[in-house]
Amino acid sequence: MVRRLIKLMQILLEYLQDSWRFTYYNSHSPFQPRSKRIGYHTVIETHTVEKGLVLPKPRPFFGLEKISSILKMQQIKGIERAPFPRRMLLGALAAYLEWHKKYPNPQPEIVEKIEKFVREENLSGVVASGGVRNTCPPINNLAAQEFLMSRFSSRVFDAEPLPTNLVEQIVLIAQQAPSQCNRQSSKVYHFFSKEIIMSLLDLQGGSKGFSDNVPTLFLITSDITAWGGAQQRHQLYVDGGLFSMQLMLAMHAFGVLNCPLNLAVSNSTESAIKRIANIPASERVIMMVAAGLPSRSGNEKGILSVAASPRRSLEEVLFTSRN
Repeated sequence: MVRRLIKLMQILLEYLQDSWRFTYYNSHSPFQPRSKRIGYHTVIETHTVEKGLVLPKPRPFFGLEKISSILKMQQIKGIERAPFPRRMLLGALAAYLEWHKKYPNPQPEIVEKIEKFVREENLSGVVASGGVRNTCPPINNLAAQEFLMSRFSSRVFDAEPLPTNLVEQIVLIAQQAPSQCNRQSSKVYHFFSKEIIMSLLDLQGGSKGFSDNVPTLFLITSDITAWGGAQQRHQLYVDGGLFSMQLMLAMHAFGVLNCPLNLAVSNSTESAIKRIANIPASERVIMMVAAGLPSRSGNEKGILSVAASPRRSLEEVLFTSRN
């Protein structure tokens, strides 16, 4: 009974620390840099403009009040505006103006402000990246289905770390993971130093038996300041999890072996991981991923032994509504 009470108290203390951390670092907190909070808020609000433009029948001049609020944020003095929100906002507003060319202008003043902003941003050399793009629907691709079904985790790697250019290509694909309101709060920390990898894996605790065989380690985090409000307290883990899965699929596509490593750790262990990895306090660790190329020695046939990891039956997982 005493041991159970101690366990329950430990859970409570961990949750209290979680609550304090989210309260201190979330996007409504006055303790976080205003420029960072405005950057995330600009991205979130701009994405609503993008979403409006791709509806089946957008309402002419929708969201003018919201756009006015976004423009006011950009005029706040003493705020260093990050490149990504600026590029996204420029593209979205340029697309907004282009789409509305065929409609009479009901509110000339705000539309003139939008035009002025787009013109000034273009003159300042900002390259637009937001707005709308045309693409094709996904196709029924048997090869892609087989690729996704072929994913597995490996704990045996070649000794050489992944080349930097390959890591960059993998992360570029990982960035295509969906993110709520396009916040893109996920970060990737990449390690190839044997000493640092061993120190991090010692704290992770679930890689014993193969940790000395890991040539490359990724550590995925999510920035708390991208999120605000009690209802968003868990969303950083959803975004970080989606990003992590896309990262592993990108590795699989390049023929890179990988193994996800959970980070179900205490707050004190997480803080120790952050110190070693030089991760800001405003980010929460999501998971680690061990990675490497297939071993070039000891197996001439190129066959790997991996855990079978059978899946539950479809009846245990899929529940279709009969209504």
